[in-house]
This record gives sequence, structure tokens and C-alpha cells, in this order.
Amino acid sequence: MSTLTAPQSTRAGAPAALLPDGSPGAHRTAGPDGSPGAYRTERPAPAARRPRLVTRALLLRFASAIGSATSFYLLLSVVPLFAKAAGAGEGAAGLATSALTFAAVSGEVVTPRLVTRYGHRRTLAAGLALLGAPALLLAVSSSTAVIVTVCVIRGVGFGITCVSGGALTASIIPAERRGEGLALLGVVVGVPSMVALPAGLWVAAHVGYAPVFVAGAVAAFAALAAVPGLPSGVPAGPRSRKRTATGGVLAGMRTPELARPCAVFSATTMAAGIVVTFLPLAATRATAGLVALALLIQPAVSTVTR
Repeated sequence: MSTLTAPQSTRAGAPAALLPDGSPGAHRTAGPDGSPGAYRTERPAPAARRPRLVTRALLLRFASAIGSATSFYLLLSVVPLFAKAAGAGEGAAGLATSALTFAAVSGEVVTPRLVTRYGHRRTLAAGLALLGAPALLLAVSSSTAVIVTVCVIRGVGFGITCVSGGALTASIIPAERRGEGLALLGVVVGVPSMVALPAGLWVAAHVGYAPVFVAGAVAAFAALAAVPGLPSGVPAGPRSRKRTATGGVLAGMRTPELARPCAVFSATTMAAGIVVTFLPLAATRATAGLVALALLIQPAVSTVTR
């Protein structure tokens, strides 16, 4: 027994031609006088192409991020060791790292207002300058006051570069590929931490502290060369500035969606700060190589995880 199937109709009233899979592939259009016209094939619209992820602006942002991360990590474990070698003791070493950390948080809190007022480029350039220039002071002075002051200024600069640079990166990356782009940035920034952290200790032990401080300053200044090619962002008007003043980072941290990850991030950052500060201080001549290896493994695992 045969089964009769009613032909599919089109809006023009003509039966549709079926493709081998049974889907309508063409229909006959009506002529001006109402007579049947030619068949018109209906094809699916081509899929939209994904926007390009790696652009010139993103590469320039990677360059600035590599410079700031190199400057930060070169001195991260060296400064506490330098404070102890200068006779300030382990207490001053811990004070230097604490000053750096709390100053970085302070810089992160005020950065949204700076970006709103001055734009991304100027804010990022100021952060890089604050991160690099004070390092040169450590090459000429080893007093505890100078060490702590330098850490405070560099901490503010690092906080500014993190927030301003992160917001700038997010604005450069297409919205539908933002997760990929931020993960790629994490890998790019992870490489300097993996190399500069143990390299700074090695250079300080075999060459001296001054070359490390100069190299940290040079890395931050070199990152400034990439800033003019980055998009600046238009400073907001008075209404947007008012919203920034009443909201911003602190208001966001009061929401449960951000408070929980912030708590986790704070705990992991504190643990990492303790390790990179006091592990080199506990090293002896016999275990110096093992400490350098440990400081290589820790950021390497972080980079692979990203």
C-alpha cells in the first residue's frame, strides 16, 4: 500500500521542491500575470564568522603586560632578601612585602576613578612609571625607610596597571571571545612570572642587587613604548563620574557574586606572598638552587592551569 504525502506549500501557493533529505529546497514564484514562474532555490544563510581575537591592539597590550609583570616579579623576592642583607632583619623583609601588597590594593581601589577621568592610556602609563622609576632608588640606598617607600609606590603602580590594563584588555577583546582572550592574557603574563621570579634571585646572588633593580626599571619603561598604540577610551562625563564615585571596586566587593571570589583570591595571594617572601630568606648556600627551582615551579603550574 502506498502512502500519499501532501506537497508542502510555499507562501506563493506553489508546491515546494524537496531535497533528497526531504527538506524544501526551492519553490516556484508566481509571474506578474499569476502564472507559475521560475524555481528559486532557498539555501541556509552562511554561519557568521567569529571575530578576530589577536589584533594589533591586543598584541600591544600583551607587550605592556609583559613589561609590567617582568618589572614586578624581578623584584618581588629580591627586595625582602635585599632588606635582610642590609641588616634590617626578617621583620623589615616582611614589612616590605606587606607594604607592597596593601599599596597594590589601594591602587586598585582608586584606579576606576582615574580611568574615568583620564582614560586608559594615561592611567596605564602612570602606573608603569610608578612601577619602574622607584626601583632605581634601591640601587643607591639600602635604608629601611627607602625600601618601604619604594615598595609602597611600586605597589600603587602595580595595582593601577592591573586594573587599568585588565579593563583595557576586556574592551579590546570581542565580547563573544572574551573568555579566550583573558585566558590568553593570563598565559602571556604567566611567562614573565615563571622566568623573572627565579632569575631575579639568581642575578642578585651571582651578580648583585643593583642590576636587578635597574632591570626592573627598564622593563617597566620599555612597556611604556606600547602604550601610545593602545585605545585610550573617552573620559566620561559628570554623570558617569558620579556613578563611579558612588560605586566602583568597593561597591562591587559588597555583592555576594564578587565577594566570594575576592575572598578566595585574597587567601591565595596571601599564601603566595608568604612563599615568595620567606622561602628565599630561609635558603642557605646549599639549598639556593632548590629555592630557585621551587620559585620556578610555582608560577609554571599557575601558567599551565590558566
